[in-house]
Amino acid sequence: MISRLLLVVMVTTLFISPARSGPSRPLGCSDPDVMRKALKGISNRDWNDLSETNLPSLWPMEIRPGDCNAGACQMMLHEGRVIDNDCECCELFHFQIDREGKAASIKERLHSIVIHYSVANSDEILTVARSFARAVGLSDADAATIKRETRQSFDWDVDRGKLKEIASLEVEITHQRQMWHVFLSLSRYPE
Repeated sequence: MISRLLLVVMVTTLFISPARSGPSRPLGCSDPDVMRKALKGISNRDWNDLSETNLPSLWPMEIRPGDCNAGACQMMLHEGRVIDNDCECCELFHFQIDREGKAASIKERLHSIVIHYSVANSDEILTVARSFARAVGLSDADAATIKRETRQSFDWDVDRGKLKEIASLEVEITHQRQMWHVFLSLSRYPE
């Protein structure tokens, strides 16, 4: 009797898959909690001091330079999940590049961040979109208004003592090919 019970337990253990805990991510998509923490860290910094040299140490996924010429790159990117040439989980960082004087001294500054993120569940995409928006500085009240299948824009002041900027965030949530997608674009401009 005990051997039969052990056999049933062993067979059940082998053929029943364990229950999943937490949200599921498509292959190639980074952990949204890790991304949220990195976005918060970047958003709390002075973007005038962020360049292609120091940004990779702040982003948890490997980012590579793009659109480079004459000693500076206008962007850095991470392509985590690309399906049929459509980016489903990717991050893009744009830099403003100023060249000064005859020696062409180069000054870079982070100008904008674009995030594409995808999941299969509509409630999960709302959670991700709202957490990313709060991480980059959007108020809780405004983040709560983010909805599915709409494009929304938000603006707010960023005050860092003498440095005053305007943050502009665009959020769009869409549904395509059985996946929910969020597009976030954050830019900062001197006031």
